[in-house]
Amino acid sequence: MLDLVKSGAGFSLVRDSITLGEAHAHALTIVEGVTVPTQLSFIALAERKDEPAIAAALKLIDAQWAV
Repeated sequence: MLDLVKSGAGFSLVRDSITLGEAHAHALTIVEGVTVPTQLSFIALAERKDEPAIAAALKLIDAQWAV
């Protein structure tokens, strides 16, 4: 996504820890005070959802972000 921003073809939400370095290195503008409703999604291949590591991760995600 940052490549689109750097090329002038888009904009992106970027983690704070990355923003300042990228802005200074590539003369990007940081827009402050703008709120954007977003949705966070987690996906996995359906045929792999029962593998132990994936099942455990999905269980933890569900416990933390269940609505």
